[in-house]
Amino acid sequence: MAVDLNAIKAEYTRLESAGQSNFLDNFVPMPDGEGSVVLRLLPPRSGVLPFVATRTHKINGRNFHCPMNLINNKWQGTCPICNHYRSLWKQSDTAGKEEADALQAEARAIKPVERYYWNTIVRTLTNKQGQVEHNVGPKIFSCGKQLQSKLLRAMTGDEVIGREQLGDVTDVEGTEGRDLQVIKRMVKGGGDEKYPNYNESVFKNPSPAGDEEEVATWLENLHDLNSLRRIVTQEELAREVRIHRGQEKDTDTAFDGGTINIEADETK
Repeated sequence: MAVDLNAIKAEYTRLESAGQSNFLDNFVPMPDGEGSVVLRLLPPRSGVLPFVATRTHKINGRNFHCPMNLINNKWQGTCPICNHYRSLWKQSDTAGKEEADALQAEARAIKPVERYYWNTIVRTLTNKQGQVEHNVGPKIFSCGKQLQSKLLRAMTGDEVIGREQLGDVTDVEGTEGRDLQVIKRMVKGGGDEKYPNYNESVFKNPSPAGDEEEVATWLENLHDLNSLRRIVTQEELAREVRIHRGQEKDTDTAFDGGTINIEADETK
C-alpha cells in the first residue's frame, strides 16, 4: 500500500503549528513585567540533584545548548562556539581600544549563558481560558545563574553572613519542604535596556507540599529534565561559527537548536 503523502503533510502541519506551543506549556509562565509566582520545587526524578544545569549560546539568530558538561563544578568538554568566544577575548587583549571593544561586544553576543531546570508545582496559575487553577504541574522552572545561586545558598546556608541553612526545600515527605516565591523586578542595564532581576525571591516557612495522593501523582509525572538538553553535533556548531564569521552562507534560517530561555534573567 502506498504512503498517503497528503496525510503525512497534514500531520506535519499539525506538529509545526501546535508542537512548540504545547511544549512551552510545560514551563512555568513568568509574569509580564514585574510580578511574582509561588512555586514548590520538587525532588529529583533520579540521581541526587533536583535540577539540571546547562549552558546556551545564541548565534546567527538561533539558540543552541553548549555541549560542555558540568563535572566537579567545572564546565568540561569541547565546544566550537566557546572556542571562538575565548578567541575573541584573547584577540581583544592585544588590539587597539576601538577594535577591542568590537571584539568584546561580539564575544558577549555569543557567550555561554548558564540555565537551570527544576521540576515544580505552580501554586496558583491563570490558564489560557482565564480560569484560576491551584497546584498545577509538574511544570519546568527555568532560571539563570544568579537566582540559582540564591536558591542553593538558601538551602546550604552562608556562614559569612550568618544565614542558617534551610535544608532540603524539595522535601515532600518530611518537614523541610518550603514554597518559593519568585519575585521579578525590572532593573536598568546598560543604555536604556531593562532586565529581569530576582534578588527579592524568598523561601517561605516550612509547609506540607500537598496530601499523599497529590504528592504521589506529582512524583509519578516528573519531567525528564536531562531530555531538555538537545545537543547538536560538533560539526553543526562549527558550521554556525563559520556562518557567524561570514565564511559560509546560512541556508537554514528556520532551525533552532532547542534551547529554552523563558527569561534571559540577570543579564548584564
